[in-house]
Amino acid sequence: MSRQITWMYYSMANQGMFSHLDSSVQRLPNGNTLISDAWNGRIVEVTRQKEKVWEYKLRTDLNWIYRAERVPWAGPTP
Repeated sequence: MSRQITWMYYSMANQGMFSHLDSSVQRLPNGNTLISDAWNGRIVEVTRQKEKVWEYKLRTDLNWIYRAERVPWAGPTP
């Protein structure tokens, strides 16, 4: 482990993207990155070029997401 930052993403939105606890990040097979912002209740997928692919915002009284993980689609159930 080099302890060097090799890639970083930051939100350009009005609402910052910072959680000092929890949250998660997952590099996807296609090279995109799935990020969960626990304290703001958001999940966002971004490309290596930092372009937003999609975003989900939890809209409840308690806007908190512990972790997000992409699960491969297995196709229709027989």
